[in-house]
Amino acid sequence: MVQVEDYTATEVQSSMHKTRLRYYSNLSNVTRGQLYKILQWLRLVQSANTDLSFNSISLWTLSIRGHYTRLSLDESFVKSLYCSLFLNQSEFITQINALVVHFRLGDLLNLDEKQPINVERVEGVLEKLRVHSSHLVLVSDSKEEELAEFLKNSNLLKFSKSSNFDPSKTLRVCIDAENFLGTTSKVSLWAAIFRQFIFEKVSFLPQELRWAERTGLNSNWY
Repeated sequence: MVQVEDYTATEVQSSMHKTRLRYYSNLSNVTRGQLYKILQWLRLVQSANTDLSFNSISLWTLSIRGHYTRLSLDESFVKSLYCSLFLNQSEFITQINALVVHFRLGDLLNLDEKQPINVERVEGVLEKLRVHSSHLVLVSDSKEEELAEFLKNSNLLKFSKSSNFDPSKTLRVCIDAENFLGTTSKVSLWAAIFRQFIFEKVSFLPQELRWAERTGLNSNWY
């Protein structure tokens, strides 16, 4: 009597197929990585991720792709960027609030590797500022009901009315505030940058953004 395990044979074939796919995929990644290094060496492609990397840009450079997180903040550039964003000031006239809190939730509510800033950390800063809750403006990228659910166990923020503006108005509201507290958001980061370089105002930002200190941003880190 001979017993043939068809299911096991199929599993083995499937496993071998997946192994081959992984091998070719890894081989392809290695090839692309080596090719990219060669293009960088020839200065055809530049990363432009650091201040020094700009010295490697040549007349024959075809592609430049980098990120601002390791570039030093230049005051004249920041001012130029601010003027470009708010060229027509009348569109962004806002009331100057005593305290604005920008609370980013968005996709952080559904990610395993990242979480929104703990409410207790934020409220710990608010208690030190001693700003009355009626003077607190809460802005967020989330819907009002999502934010209310997230803040339901908070001591102070749950009583604050939240607003959801477009990014430009949100940025301006945060910039104009007398006191500003941001969370892990690019909007919070750039609001703090503009506040410092344009208006010489200090902001409150979480420790998760402290890497920006190397670029020239000063903040009260919490």
